[in-house]
Amino acid sequence: MNTELKFNAQDTIDILAAIFDFNEIIEIRTVDETDRSKPKVDQKWFLSQDFADIADRIEEPNKITNFYFGANPRKDFGVSGDINCLPGHSFFVDVDFYKDANTFEGTLERLKDIISANKLPEPSFIVNSGNGIWLWWIVSDDIPLENWKDYVNKLILMFGGDKCCKNYERICRLPGTINHGFSKPDKKDHTQSGIFSRSGKRYHLSDFPGYGKIEEPKVLVTPKSPSMEDQKIIDKMNSAKNADKIKILWTGGFTYPNRTEKIAALLSHIAFYTQNPKQIENIAS
Repeated sequence: MNTELKFNAQDTIDILAAIFDFNEIIEIRTVDETDRSKPKVDQKWFLSQDFADIADRIEEPNKITNFYFGANPRKDFGVSGDINCLPGHSFFVDVDFYKDANTFEGTLERLKDIISANKLPEPSFIVNSGNGIWLWWIVSDDIPLENWKDYVNKLILMFGGDKCCKNYERICRLPGTINHGFSKPDKKDHTQSGIFSRSGKRYHLSDFPGYGKIEEPKVLVTPKSPSMEDQKIIDKMNSAKNADKIKILWTGGFTYPNRTEKIAALLSHIAFYTQNPKQIENIAS
């Protein structure tokens, strides 16, 4: 491991203090993958005002262990699952840059273009997770869970983000900790996560375009010239590790609660390879 990497307690405290209100329950989850065949997962729960106590417990184990936190507050201690989540106070989207061998800086510029094109507010935090970028918007209002999931879905479509990051119990890498990228061979092992920038801004739900509206999903991104031909993108999708799932989705497989979520899933797959709306529409049709 790079000996220059070091736990940054201030980043950890700052993100948790912004996201959680007083006396809310935070879940901290650790994953030790030193033995990749038998990862060790542990869960602990803290009251939100105990930020310093959380930070004090991280530095030594973080030398070999990945640290995550639950994005939404929990109802009770010691309980797992979506059923144990309360309305939270943030929206976020996770965009990996290691998959396409893009740089952090290049990916960030693209994300800023998308924010501008879709008239989104400036992120409260931009976090470098070590292999990806998390955009966080802190919200003063409680966000009903159903509405939260709907809007996070829209953000995933806009940015081509990780489509798995939309469940209520979602855990996110804890900024300030060392990212031991053991689980995915194409990731860099041992990188630093941390807060890249912070605006300090908090928003109301009315500040987010399209919040609370039921509509057909649209890929709301900055129009750019396609970097690959349609057929090349289709070939890449057909040769991807999850190609079987994509084919089933394309041919009408998988059961989704409604047509909107099904279309959103397909568009999200395509948006991973291109951010040109016309090209995405052509491939999807």
